[in-house]
Amino acid sequence: MTYYDILLPVPAGGVYTYISHTPLQRGQRVKVPLASRVLTGAVLGKAKELKEGVKYREITEIFEDAPLFTDPFLKLIETMADYYVNPPGLAFSGVVSKSVTESDPCPVPVKMLKSKEELKLNDDQQEVYEAIKADSGKFSVHLIHGVTGSGKTEIYIELAKDVIAAGQKVLYLVPEISLTPQMVDRISKRLGFEVPSYHSRHTPKKRKEAFWSFAKGETPVLIGARSALFVPAENIGLIIVDEEHEQSYKQEEAPSYQLRDMAVLYGSILGATVILGSATPSLESMYNAKTGKYKLHRLTTRHAACMPVIETVDMRSCDPIDHIISERLYDELSATVQRGEQAILLINRKGYSHTLYCEKCGKTIHCPNCSVALTWYKSRNVTKCHYCASEYKIPHCTHCGSTQTRDYGAGTERVAEVLEQLLGIPVMKLDTDSVTSQSKLSKMLDDFRDGKFKVLVGTQLVAKGLHFPDVTLSAVLNLDNMFSLPDF
Repeated sequence: MTYYDILLPVPAGGVYTYISHTPLQRGQRVKVPLASRVLTGAVLGKAKELKEGVKYREITEIFEDAPLFTDPFLKLIETMADYYVNPPGLAFSGVVSKSVTESDPCPVPVKMLKSKEELKLNDDQQEVYEAIKADSGKFSVHLIHGVTGSGKTEIYIELAKDVIAAGQKVLYLVPEISLTPQMVDRISKRLGFEVPSYHSRHTPKKRKEAFWSFAKGETPVLIGARSALFVPAENIGLIIVDEEHEQSYKQEEAPSYQLRDMAVLYGSILGATVILGSATPSLESMYNAKTGKYKLHRLTTRHAACMPVIETVDMRSCDPIDHIISERLYDELSATVQRGEQAILLINRKGYSHTLYCEKCGKTIHCPNCSVALTWYKSRNVTKCHYCASEYKIPHCTHCGSTQTRDYGAGTERVAEVLEQLLGIPVMKLDTDSVTSQSKLSKMLDDFRDGKFKVLVGTQLVAKGLHFPDVTLSAVLNLDNMFSLPDF
Protein backbone atom coordinates (compact mmCIF):
# COMPACT_ATOMS: atom_id res chain seq x y z
CA MET A 1 0.00 0.00 0.00
CA THR A 2 1.42 3.37 -1.10
CA TYR A 3 0.18 6.95 -0.66
CA TYR A 4 0.14 9.17 -3.76
CA ASP A 5 -0.54 12.87 -4.36
CA ILE A 6 -3.16 13.30 -7.11
CA LEU A 7 -3.76 16.54 -9.05
CA LEU A 8 -7.49 17.09 -9.57
CA PRO A 9 -9.25 19.68 -11.78
CA VAL A 10 -10.95 21.56 -8.94
CA PRO A 11 -10.76 25.29 -8.16
CA ALA A 12 -9.79 24.96 -4.47
CA GLY A 13 -6.41 23.41 -3.77
CA GLY A 14 -6.28 20.56 -6.24
CA VAL A 15 -3.69 18.22 -4.73
CA TYR A 16 -5.11 15.41 -2.60
CA THR A 17 -3.59 12.22 -1.18
CA TYR A 18 -4.97 8.76 -1.93
CA ILE A 19 -4.03 5.12 -1.35
CA SER A 20 -3.06 2.70 -4.11
CA HIS A 21 -2.23 -0.98 -3.83
CA THR A 22 -0.67 -0.84 -7.31
CA PRO A 23 2.60 1.01 -8.00
CA LEU A 24 1.91 4.18 -10.02
CA GLN A 25 4.03 6.45 -12.21
CA ARG A 26 3.99 10.23 -12.30
CA GLY A 27 1.49 11.40 -14.95
CA GLN A 28 -0.82 8.37 -14.95
CA ARG A 29 -4.56 9.00 -15.20
CA VAL A 30 -6.60 7.77 -12.25
CA LYS A 31 -10.16 8.09 -10.96
CA VAL A 32 -10.61 9.03 -7.32
CA PRO A 33 -13.53 9.89 -5.03
CA LEU A 34 -13.85 13.48 -3.80
CA ALA A 35 -16.81 14.02 -1.47
CA SER A 36 -19.75 12.57 -3.41
CA ARG A 37 -18.07 12.89 -6.83
CA VAL A 38 -15.63 10.74 -8.79
CA LEU A 39 -12.99 12.77 -10.64
CA THR A 40 -10.19 12.04 -13.09
CA GLY A 41 -6.79 13.27 -12.02
CA ALA A 42 -3.07 12.95 -12.65
CA VAL A 43 -0.57 11.22 -10.38
CA LEU A 44 2.07 13.69 -9.16
CA GLY A 45 4.10 11.16 -7.23
CA LYS A 46 4.35 9.62 -3.81
CA ALA A 47 2.76 11.68 -1.06
CA LYS A 48 5.06 14.36 0.31
CA GLU A 49 3.29 14.57 3.65
CA LEU A 50 0.78 12.51 5.60
CA LYS A 51 -1.38 14.06 8.28
CA GLU A 52 -2.21 12.25 11.49
CA GLY A 53 -5.84 11.37 12.09
CA VAL A 54 -6.80 11.64 8.41
CA LYS A 55 -8.51 8.64 6.84
CA TYR A 56 -7.25 8.48 3.27
CA ARG A 57 -9.45 7.03 0.54
CA GLU A 58 -8.40 4.61 -2.17
CA ILE A 59 -7.95 5.25 -5.87
CA THR A 60 -10.93 3.66 -7.63
CA GLU A 61 -9.56 3.20 -11.16
CA ILE A 62 -6.27 3.33 -13.06
CA PHE A 63 -6.71 4.17 -16.75
CA GLU A 64 -3.57 2.73 -18.33
CA ASP A 65 -0.07 1.59 -17.48
CA ALA A 66 1.80 4.33 -19.35
CA PRO A 67 1.49 7.96 -18.13
CA LEU A 68 -0.55 10.35 -20.27
CA PHE A 69 0.64 13.56 -18.61
CA THR A 70 4.36 13.96 -19.20
CA ASP A 71 6.71 15.24 -16.52
CA PRO A 72 7.39 18.52 -18.44
CA PHE A 73 3.62 19.05 -18.78
CA LEU A 74 3.04 18.64 -15.03
CA LYS A 75 5.98 20.94 -14.30
CA LEU A 76 4.37 23.52 -16.60
CA ILE A 77 1.07 23.32 -14.68
CA GLU A 78 2.82 23.54 -11.30
CA THR A 79 5.03 26.47 -12.35
CA MET A 80 2.12 28.29 -14.02
CA ALA A 81 0.00 27.94 -10.88
CA ASP A 82 2.83 29.27 -8.73
CA TYR A 83 3.66 32.18 -11.06
CA TYR A 84 0.06 33.40 -11.42
CA VAL A 85 -0.79 32.63 -7.77
CA ASN A 86 -3.48 30.11 -8.66
CA PRO A 87 -4.24 26.81 -6.92
CA PRO A 88 -2.79 23.93 -8.98
CA GLY A 89 -6.27 22.44 -9.39
CA LEU A 90 -7.59 25.68 -10.89
CA ALA A 91 -4.68 25.86 -13.34
CA PHE A 92 -5.20 22.20 -14.28
CA SER A 93 -8.95 22.55 -14.78
CA GLY A 94 -8.52 25.70 -16.86
CA VAL A 95 -6.22 24.18 -19.46
CA VAL A 96 -7.41 20.57 -19.85
CA SER A 97 -10.70 19.39 -21.32
CA LYS A 98 -12.55 17.02 -18.99
CA SER A 99 -14.31 15.21 -21.83
CA VAL A 100 -11.02 14.70 -23.70
CA THR A 101 -8.85 13.62 -20.79
CA GLU A 102 -11.49 11.16 -19.57
CA SER A 103 -11.91 9.62 -23.02
CA ASP A 104 -10.37 6.40 -24.27
CA PRO A 105 -7.32 6.78 -26.54
CA CYS A 106 -8.42 7.19 -30.17
CA PRO A 107 -5.36 8.24 -32.21
CA VAL A 108 -5.86 8.48 -35.97
CA PRO A 109 -2.99 7.46 -38.28
CA VAL A 110 -1.54 10.34 -40.21
CA LYS A 111 -2.94 10.64 -43.74
CA MET A 112 -0.29 11.22 -46.37
CA LEU A 113 -1.05 13.49 -49.33
CA LYS A 114 -0.29 12.49 -52.91
CA SER A 115 2.21 15.31 -53.28
CA LYS A 116 3.72 18.17 -51.33
CA GLU A 117 4.60 21.69 -52.37
CA GLU A 118 8.24 22.75 -52.36
CA LEU A 119 9.36 26.33 -51.96
CA LYS A 120 12.88 27.70 -51.81
CA LEU A 121 13.70 30.33 -49.22
CA ASN A 122 15.10 33.64 -50.40
CA ASP A 123 18.40 34.98 -49.05
CA ASP A 124 16.84 36.87 -46.12
CA GLN A 125 14.71 33.90 -45.09
CA GLN A 126 17.65 31.52 -45.45
CA GLU A 127 19.77 33.68 -43.14
CA VAL A 128 17.11 33.63 -40.41
CA TYR A 129 16.49 29.90 -40.91
CA GLU A 130 20.17 29.04 -40.51
CA ALA A 131 20.55 31.24 -37.42
CA ILE A 132 17.64 29.50 -35.68
CA LYS A 133 18.69 26.04 -36.86
CA ALA A 134 22.11 26.58 -35.27
CA ASP A 135 20.38 26.66 -31.87
CA SER A 136 18.35 23.48 -32.42
CA GLY A 137 18.50 20.78 -29.76
CA LYS A 138 18.56 23.21 -26.86
CA PHE A 139 16.32 25.83 -25.29
CA SER A 140 16.36 29.14 -27.10
CA VAL A 141 13.81 31.83 -27.88
CA HIS A 142 13.82 33.60 -31.25
CA LEU A 143 11.75 36.66 -32.11
CA ILE A 144 11.19 37.08 -35.86
CA HIS A 145 10.20 40.67 -36.59
CA GLY A 146 9.10 40.47 -40.21
CA VAL A 147 6.83 42.74 -42.20
CA THR A 148 3.54 41.30 -43.42
CA GLY A 149 4.19 38.98 -46.36
CA SER A 150 7.91 38.62 -45.63
CA GLY A 151 7.63 34.82 -45.49
CA LYS A 152 7.86 34.07 -41.78
CA THR A 153 5.60 31.03 -42.21
CA GLU A 154 7.96 29.49 -44.74
CA ILE A 155 10.78 29.70 -42.22
CA TYR A 156 8.57 28.00 -39.62
CA ILE A 157 7.79 25.19 -42.07
CA GLU A 158 11.43 24.55 -42.99
CA LEU A 159 12.41 24.43 -39.32
CA ALA A 160 9.45 22.12 -38.61
CA LYS A 161 10.70 19.75 -41.33
CA ASP A 162 14.07 19.53 -39.59
CA VAL A 163 12.47 18.85 -36.20
CA ILE A 164 10.22 16.13 -37.66
CA ALA A 165 13.20 14.55 -39.43
CA ALA A 166 14.97 14.39 -36.05
CA GLY A 167 12.03 12.42 -34.63
CA GLN A 168 10.56 15.27 -32.59
CA LYS A 169 7.19 17.06 -32.55
CA VAL A 170 6.04 20.58 -33.38
CA LEU A 171 3.40 22.77 -31.72
CA TYR A 172 2.12 25.59 -33.95
CA LEU A 173 0.00 28.16 -32.09
CA VAL A 174 -2.22 30.77 -33.72
CA PRO A 175 -4.13 33.56 -31.93
CA GLU A 176 -7.56 32.94 -33.44
CA ILE A 177 -9.55 29.80 -34.23
CA SER A 178 -10.50 31.47 -37.52
CA LEU A 179 -6.89 31.14 -38.68
CA THR A 180 -6.63 27.38 -38.23
CA PRO A 181 -8.40 26.17 -41.44
CA GLN A 182 -6.19 28.24 -43.73
CA MET A 183 -3.04 27.42 -41.75
CA VAL A 184 -3.85 23.69 -41.66
CA ASP A 185 -4.36 23.64 -45.42
CA ARG A 186 -1.18 25.58 -46.13
CA ILE A 187 1.11 23.61 -43.82
CA SER A 188 -0.38 20.24 -44.78
CA LYS A 189 0.42 20.91 -48.45
CA ARG A 190 3.99 21.86 -47.56
CA LEU A 191 4.64 18.90 -45.24
CA GLY A 192 2.88 16.31 -47.38
CA PHE A 193 0.44 15.01 -44.77
CA GLU A 194 -2.78 16.18 -43.13
CA VAL A 195 -1.96 18.19 -40.02
CA PRO A 196 -4.64 18.06 -37.28
CA SER A 197 -5.91 21.13 -35.45
CA TYR A 198 -7.11 21.37 -31.87
CA HIS A 199 -9.51 24.01 -30.56
CA SER A 200 -12.87 24.45 -28.85
CA ARG A 201 -14.99 24.81 -32.01
CA HIS A 202 -14.25 21.30 -33.23
CA THR A 203 -16.75 18.55 -32.55
CA PRO A 204 -15.94 16.43 -29.46
CA LYS A 205 -14.95 13.55 -31.75
CA LYS A 206 -12.48 15.64 -33.75
CA ARG A 207 -11.00 17.17 -30.60
CA LYS A 208 -10.39 13.76 -29.10
CA GLU A 209 -8.82 12.45 -32.31
CA ALA A 210 -6.47 15.44 -32.57
CA PHE A 211 -5.57 15.24 -28.87
CA TRP A 212 -4.76 11.54 -28.87
CA SER A 213 -3.05 11.60 -32.27
CA PHE A 214 -0.53 14.16 -31.00
CA ALA A 215 -0.28 12.73 -27.48
CA LYS A 216 0.38 9.20 -28.77
CA GLY A 217 2.76 10.28 -31.52
CA GLU A 218 0.64 9.40 -34.56
CA THR A 219 1.14 12.92 -35.91
CA PRO A 220 4.27 15.01 -35.34
CA VAL A 221 2.55 18.40 -35.75
CA LEU A 222 -0.42 20.03 -34.03
CA ILE A 223 -1.93 23.40 -34.93
CA GLY A 224 -4.31 25.24 -32.65
CA ALA A 225 -5.24 28.18 -30.50
CA ARG A 226 -4.49 28.53 -26.76
CA SER A 227 -5.65 25.06 -25.72
CA ALA A 228 -3.23 23.32 -28.12
CA LEU A 229 -0.25 24.21 -25.92
CA PHE A 230 -1.71 22.01 -23.18
CA VAL A 231 -1.92 18.78 -25.16
CA PRO A 232 0.65 16.59 -23.38
CA ALA A 233 3.14 14.86 -25.66
CA GLU A 234 6.63 13.43 -25.47
CA ASN A 235 9.61 14.85 -27.34
CA ILE A 236 8.34 18.29 -28.38
CA GLY A 237 11.26 20.02 -30.09
CA LEU A 238 9.73 23.20 -31.52
CA ILE A 239 7.01 25.60 -30.34
CA ILE A 240 5.87 28.32 -32.76
CA VAL A 241 3.78 31.27 -31.54
CA ASP A 242 2.50 33.07 -34.63
CA GLU A 243 1.34 36.70 -34.31
CA GLU A 244 2.79 36.72 -30.80
CA HIS A 245 1.57 40.27 -30.12
CA GLU A 246 -2.12 39.35 -30.28
CA GLN A 247 -4.19 40.07 -27.17
CA SER A 248 -6.22 36.90 -27.72
CA TYR A 249 -3.28 34.93 -26.33
CA LYS A 250 -4.21 36.36 -22.93
CA GLN A 251 -6.61 34.31 -20.86
CA GLU A 252 -8.55 36.88 -18.84
CA GLU A 253 -10.75 34.64 -16.72
CA ALA A 254 -9.36 32.36 -14.03
CA PRO A 255 -6.88 30.84 -14.38
CA SER A 256 -5.36 33.95 -15.97
CA TYR A 257 -2.24 33.52 -18.06
CA GLN A 258 -0.40 34.87 -21.10
CA LEU A 259 0.03 31.97 -23.53
CA ARG A 260 3.08 33.49 -25.21
CA ASP A 261 4.92 33.50 -21.90
CA MET A 262 3.69 30.00 -21.06
CA ALA A 263 5.03 28.78 -24.41
CA VAL A 264 8.44 30.20 -23.51
CA LEU A 265 8.22 28.58 -20.06
CA TYR A 266 7.24 25.23 -21.59
CA GLY A 267 10.14 25.48 -24.03
CA SER A 268 12.56 26.04 -21.16
CA ILE A 269 11.21 22.97 -19.36
CA LEU A 270 11.37 20.86 -22.54
CA GLY A 271 14.71 22.17 -23.72
CA ALA A 272 13.00 23.08 -27.00
CA THR A 273 13.30 25.92 -29.50
CA VAL A 274 10.60 28.60 -29.22
CA ILE A 275 9.85 30.97 -32.10
CA LEU A 276 7.78 34.12 -31.68
CA GLY A 277 6.73 35.75 -34.93
CA SER A 278 5.07 39.09 -35.64
CA ALA A 279 5.01 42.07 -37.97
CA THR A 280 4.33 44.25 -34.90
CA PRO A 281 6.01 42.58 -31.91
CA SER A 282 4.75 43.27 -28.41
CA LEU A 283 6.70 45.68 -26.24
CA GLU A 284 7.51 42.87 -23.83
CA SER A 285 9.05 40.70 -26.54
CA MET A 286 11.03 43.57 -28.05
CA TYR A 287 12.38 44.44 -24.61
CA ASN A 288 13.40 40.82 -24.02
CA ALA A 289 15.11 40.79 -27.42
CA LYS A 290 16.99 44.03 -26.78
CA THR A 291 18.17 42.84 -23.36
CA GLY A 292 19.45 39.58 -24.82
CA LYS A 293 16.85 37.24 -23.38
CA TYR A 294 15.49 36.52 -26.88
CA LYS A 295 17.39 36.48 -30.17
CA LEU A 296 16.03 39.02 -32.66
CA HIS A 297 15.77 38.38 -36.40
CA ARG A 298 14.42 40.92 -38.90
CA LEU A 299 12.76 40.51 -42.30
CA THR A 300 12.32 43.93 -43.86
CA THR A 301 11.14 43.06 -47.36
CA ARG A 302 8.16 41.15 -48.70
CA HIS A 303 8.68 37.76 -50.29
CA ALA A 304 7.98 38.06 -54.06
CA ALA A 305 5.95 41.26 -53.56
CA CYS A 306 6.39 44.97 -52.93
CA MET A 307 5.29 46.93 -49.90
CA PRO A 308 1.82 48.53 -50.17
CA VAL A 309 1.14 52.22 -50.52
CA ILE A 310 -0.53 53.47 -47.32
CA GLU A 311 -2.74 56.53 -47.40
CA THR A 312 -4.48 58.27 -44.49
CA VAL A 313 -7.71 60.08 -45.31
CA ASP A 314 -8.67 62.92 -42.99
CA MET A 315 -12.45 62.59 -42.69
CA ARG A 316 -12.69 66.17 -41.41
CA SER A 317 -11.60 67.54 -44.77
CA CYS A 318 -14.08 65.60 -46.89
CA ASP A 319 -17.79 64.86 -47.08
CA PRO A 320 -18.03 61.13 -46.26
CA ILE A 321 -20.73 59.05 -47.90
CA ASP A 322 -23.41 58.24 -45.30
CA HIS A 323 -20.90 59.51 -42.68
CA ILE A 324 -18.90 56.29 -43.13
CA ILE A 325 -16.87 56.07 -46.36
CA SER A 326 -14.76 58.75 -47.96
CA GLU A 327 -15.09 59.47 -51.67
CA ARG A 328 -11.44 58.47 -52.05
CA LEU A 329 -12.14 54.99 -50.66
CA TYR A 330 -15.31 54.66 -52.75
CA ASP A 331 -13.35 55.44 -55.93
CA GLU A 332 -10.71 52.85 -55.07
CA LEU A 333 -13.34 50.24 -54.21
CA SER A 334 -15.16 50.82 -57.50
CA ALA A 335 -11.95 50.54 -59.50
CA THR A 336 -10.90 47.39 -57.62
CA VAL A 337 -14.22 45.66 -58.27
CA GLN A 338 -14.21 46.67 -61.95
CA ARG A 339 -10.76 45.10 -62.36
CA GLY A 340 -12.12 41.83 -60.93
CA GLU A 341 -9.97 42.14 -57.79
CA GLN A 342 -10.99 41.97 -54.14
CA ALA A 343 -11.02 44.31 -51.14
CA ILE A 344 -11.14 43.88 -47.35
CA LEU A 345 -12.52 46.53 -45.00
CA LEU A 346 -11.92 46.42 -41.25
CA ILE A 347 -14.27 48.12 -38.80
CA ASN A 348 -13.90 47.11 -35.19
CA ARG A 349 -17.61 47.25 -34.39
CA LYS A 350 -20.31 44.61 -34.73
CA GLY A 351 -23.98 45.21 -35.43
CA TYR A 352 -25.63 48.04 -37.34
CA SER A 353 -25.06 50.92 -34.90
CA HIS A 354 -22.81 50.76 -31.88
CA THR A 355 -24.71 53.40 -29.88
CA LEU A 356 -28.36 54.23 -29.17
CA TYR A 357 -29.37 57.43 -27.45
CA CYS A 358 -32.65 58.59 -25.98
CA GLU A 359 -34.47 61.24 -28.02
CA LYS A 360 -36.19 62.53 -24.89
CA CYS A 361 -33.29 63.10 -22.50
CA GLY A 362 -30.29 62.64 -24.79
CA LYS A 363 -28.62 59.98 -22.66
CA THR A 364 -26.95 56.88 -24.11
CA ILE A 365 -29.03 53.69 -23.79
CA HIS A 366 -27.25 51.22 -21.52
CA CYS A 367 -27.85 47.61 -20.59
CA PRO A 368 -29.84 47.60 -17.32
CA ASN A 369 -27.75 44.66 -16.07
CA CYS A 370 -24.21 45.92 -16.54
CA SER A 371 -24.32 49.58 -17.69
CA VAL A 372 -22.67 48.85 -21.04
CA ALA A 373 -23.90 50.68 -24.16
CA LEU A 374 -26.28 48.58 -26.26
CA THR A 375 -25.60 47.75 -29.92
CA TRP A 376 -28.46 47.71 -32.44
CA TYR A 377 -28.77 44.86 -34.95
CA LYS A 378 -31.00 45.96 -37.81
CA SER A 379 -31.07 42.47 -39.38
CA ARG A 380 -32.88 41.07 -36.32
CA ASN A 381 -34.29 44.34 -34.97
CA VAL A 382 -32.82 43.76 -31.51
CA THR A 383 -30.36 45.53 -29.28
CA LYS A 384 -27.64 43.50 -27.63
CA CYS A 385 -25.23 43.94 -24.76
CA HIS A 386 -21.82 42.60 -25.79
CA TYR A 387 -20.84 42.16 -22.14
CA CYS A 388 -23.61 39.96 -20.73
CA ALA A 389 -25.19 38.95 -24.10
CA SER A 390 -28.67 40.15 -23.04
CA GLU A 391 -30.97 41.12 -25.91
CA TYR A 392 -33.89 43.57 -25.93
CA LYS A 393 -36.60 44.07 -28.56
CA ILE A 394 -37.64 47.48 -27.25
CA PRO A 395 -34.87 49.06 -25.18
CA HIS A 396 -35.80 51.52 -22.45
CA CYS A 397 -33.72 54.50 -21.40
CA THR A 398 -32.28 53.72 -17.99
CA HIS A 399 -32.49 57.42 -17.08
CA CYS A 400 -36.02 58.50 -18.06
CA GLY A 401 -37.69 55.25 -19.15
CA SER A 402 -38.46 56.44 -22.69
CA THR A 403 -38.51 53.98 -25.59
CA GLN A 404 -37.90 56.67 -28.21
CA THR A 405 -34.34 56.05 -29.39
CA ARG A 406 -32.08 56.95 -32.27
CA ASP A 407 -29.02 55.05 -33.44
CA TYR A 408 -25.57 56.48 -33.96
CA GLY A 409 -22.32 55.13 -35.41
CA ALA A 410 -21.63 52.25 -37.75
CA GLY A 411 -20.85 48.57 -37.37
CA THR A 412 -20.25 45.75 -39.83
CA GLU A 413 -23.97 45.46 -40.73
CA ARG A 414 -24.31 49.09 -41.69
CA VAL A 415 -21.03 49.25 -43.62
CA ALA A 416 -22.00 46.13 -45.60
CA GLU A 417 -25.44 47.60 -46.34
CA VAL A 418 -24.01 50.93 -47.55
CA LEU A 419 -21.43 49.20 -49.76
CA GLU A 420 -24.03 46.93 -51.35
CA GLN A 421 -26.10 50.00 -52.22
CA LEU A 422 -23.11 51.90 -53.62
CA LEU A 423 -21.42 49.08 -55.55
CA GLY A 424 -24.50 47.06 -56.50
CA ILE A 425 -22.87 43.76 -55.52
CA PRO A 426 -23.24 41.42 -52.53
CA VAL A 427 -20.80 42.10 -49.68
CA MET A 428 -19.61 39.44 -47.24
CA LYS A 429 -19.79 40.28 -43.52
CA LEU A 430 -17.39 38.45 -41.22
CA ASP A 431 -17.63 38.79 -37.44
CA THR A 432 -18.30 36.56 -34.45
CA ASP A 433 -22.06 37.01 -34.90
CA SER A 434 -22.06 35.66 -38.46
CA VAL A 435 -19.52 32.90 -37.73
CA THR A 436 -21.51 30.39 -35.69
CA SER A 437 -19.37 27.30 -36.33
CA GLN A 438 -15.99 26.24 -37.66
CA SER A 439 -17.57 24.75 -40.80
CA LYS A 440 -19.41 28.00 -41.55
CA LEU A 441 -16.21 30.00 -41.11
CA SER A 442 -14.34 27.68 -43.47
CA LYS A 443 -17.11 27.98 -46.07
CA MET A 444 -17.17 31.78 -45.85
CA LEU A 445 -13.39 32.01 -46.28
CA ASP A 446 -13.50 29.55 -49.18
CA ASP A 447 -16.30 31.51 -50.86
CA PHE A 448 -14.29 34.71 -50.63
CA ARG A 449 -11.11 33.01 -51.84
CA ASP A 450 -13.06 31.55 -54.79
CA GLY A 451 -14.21 35.04 -55.81
CA LYS A 452 -17.91 34.67 -54.99
CA PHE A 453 -17.65 37.98 -53.11
CA LYS A 454 -15.50 40.90 -54.17
CA VAL A 455 -15.69 42.84 -50.90
CA LEU A 456 -15.29 41.56 -47.35
CA VAL A 457 -16.27 43.66 -44.32
CA GLY A 458 -15.40 42.42 -40.86
CA THR A 459 -14.08 43.00 -37.38
CA GLN A 460 -10.64 41.91 -36.17
CA LEU A 461 -11.27 38.45 -37.64
CA VAL A 462 -10.25 39.83 -41.04
CA ALA A 463 -6.93 41.17 -39.67
CA LYS A 464 -5.52 37.87 -38.43
CA GLY A 465 -3.11 36.86 -41.16
CA LEU A 466 -5.59 35.56 -43.75
CA HIS A 467 -4.13 35.06 -47.22
CA PHE A 468 -6.17 35.93 -50.31
CA PRO A 469 -4.11 36.37 -53.51
CA ASP A 470 -6.73 38.54 -55.30
CA VAL A 471 -7.00 41.14 -52.52
CA THR A 472 -5.36 44.36 -53.74
CA LEU A 473 -7.11 46.89 -51.51
CA SER A 474 -7.63 47.05 -47.76
CA ALA A 475 -9.03 49.81 -45.58
CA VAL A 476 -9.49 50.48 -41.88
CA LEU A 477 -12.58 52.50 -40.99
CA ASN A 478 -12.82 54.68 -37.88
CA LEU A 479 -9.18 54.07 -37.08
CA ASP A 480 -9.26 56.61 -34.23
CA ASN A 481 -11.56 54.37 -32.19
CA MET A 482 -8.99 51.57 -32.14
CA PHE A 483 -6.42 53.82 -30.49
CA SER A 484 -8.74 54.26 -27.52
CA LEU A 485 -8.74 50.55 -26.64
CA PRO A 486 -6.60 49.71 -23.58
CA ASP A 487 -3.70 47.26 -23.73
CA PHE A 488 -4.34 46.01 -20.20
